[in-house]
Amino acid sequence: MFIFLLIVFDFVTTGYLYSILRPRLPSIVLKLISLLFYIATPVLFAVLIRTLFFDYYYVPTASMERTISKGEYVLTNKVAYGSRIPRSWKEIPVFGNLFKSHVDTINFQPFTSLNPFKDYQREDIVVFKAIDQIDKYYVKRIVGLPTDTLLIANGQVSINGSLLPDKEQYCKNYLVTNTLGKRSIRNLSNSEYRVFVNEEANKNLSIGPDTITKGSRLLGGSQHPNWDANNYGPLIVPGEGLTVLINKENYPLYKYILENFEDWQTPVPSGNETNLHTFKQDYVFVLGDNRDGSIDSRNFGVVPFNFLQGKVVKIIR
Repeated sequence: MFIFLLIVFDFVTTGYLYSILRPRLPSIVLKLISLLFYIATPVLFAVLIRTLFFDYYYVPTASMERTISKGEYVLTNKVAYGSRIPRSWKEIPVFGNLFKSHVDTINFQPFTSLNPFKDYQREDIVVFKAIDQIDKYYVKRIVGLPTDTLLIANGQVSINGSLLPDKEQYCKNYLVTNTLGKRSIRNLSNSEYRVFVNEEANKNLSIGPDTITKGSRLLGGSQHPNWDANNYGPLIVPGEGLTVLINKENYPLYKYILENFEDWQTPVPSGNETNLHTFKQDYVFVLGDNRDGSIDSRNFGVVPFNFLQGKVVKIIR
């Protein structure tokens, strides 16, 4: 398709238009036009490809260790879930960086999307537009799909009552205590943990789940003070057409999306008041593979499917 477009573009510009302009313009002007053409063409095609087909993103944090390391880039397939049309100049790749944003509020308007080539699936690693920060993107793993009931208990994720197997690269924080009582926090993947506890040098160390480091404030923590990064939920992931009973206990979990994506006009539930709400779109629950070192849906809530920018297909190291 790209070769075909290039052939057509080349024929129209250097062929047809050039033949029309040649007798009307001085040679120096024609040379300047040709020079601009050869400079602009690759830039425009790069913008087209990165806007609608493939793009790459820088990973600034360690939230996906050991799957994706801090400082690496990820190549994203934007066609998979349906390419998102930029909502402003600022969101256009390449050109967008030239425009200083004067917007001081988050844009909650949905993206216009092209038809997807495949459905998103659990365990997909995705890039999505942040719903809580301006001009920022996150890289996380989809864990909860629309209408799922998600529960995290002792660091284990359950979906609809069934445990979701941990991958070898998933990381957690562990509290290590030596024979003198000195404590330290170690961040280990599942495979690294097994090696650590089996090493002869560590036989006299005590290692267990980290109960000291609580991480960032959790969404819904005001109503659920016992929740932490390793014990969260149960939470129903909203889906299009799903009706949920909104009450004082679960309102903090849905407050952000209700007010910003669902046109919620009902007063905040208090006491024994309840309200039924039918969600207008699909959402996903995302987690970082570095479970104790990630800002994700436990902190900012579920993400509208419309905000997914694409599926990660390659890590660029």
